[in-house]
Amino acid sequence: MKFKSFLLTAVFFTCHTFFAQQVGIRELNRVTDNLLREKQNQTKNAEGSQYVNEGFFMVNTPDFDRPFLARYNAFTDKIEVKDEGVLKPNKEITISSEDSKNNYVYVDYVDKENATQTGYLNLIKKNTKFNLLKRERIILEPASQPSNSYEQYRPARFKKMEPEYYYRIGEAAAQLLPKKKKDLEKLVPGKEKELNDFIKNNKISLSKEEDLIKLVVFLDSIL
Repeated sequence: MKFKSFLLTAVFFTCHTFFAQQVGIRELNRVTDNLLREKQNQTKNAEGSQYVNEGFFMVNTPDFDRPFLARYNAFTDKIEVKDEGVLKPNKEITISSEDSKNNYVYVDYVDKENATQTGYLNLIKKNTKFNLLKRERIILEPASQPSNSYEQYRPARFKKMEPEYYYRIGEAAAQLLPKKKKDLEKLVPGKEKELNDFIKNNKISLSKEEDLIKLVVFLDSIL
């Protein structure tokens, strides 16, 4: 009897663990809220695109009970599921494409106004401690009404903003990656010379994504 009880408990635990690791896509999609509806209403007749990449990518990870097609809406800050709606944000899940070029994580971050926000950032480089993330953002410029007979009406249009790069250590809120060497030095006190030598010897540009990836790999190695 004791063996049977143990066996049943083990089977239950295994099944429970398996299903707990997966999230049914139907449980997460079709999320609506007032802010999303308001944003979508503003987009009528607007020129341009709400997406950095219009195409959908395949999500096929153990986090979900089935694969699906998704894309990131950089205007609404939502993950859209093709033909099904949008995903409910979940800090425990990464929305990854099969080619690993898209890895959207829902995290807290401190923006350039020093305000704490929560939203999707694209995890560009995952390291042991020091991770690099990118904020992709598109804003809507309002329509412009002519003020005189020489001007023309200009419809509302989407504008792609320059990407913002963030670093994240562990589970802490992501912080803006400094754009100046003197500010970068504050991240590695006592190792300023190593940092400066690396930047100089590798001709690192703090405005190029490929160089920032090299930089965070190095920072991760000396933290």
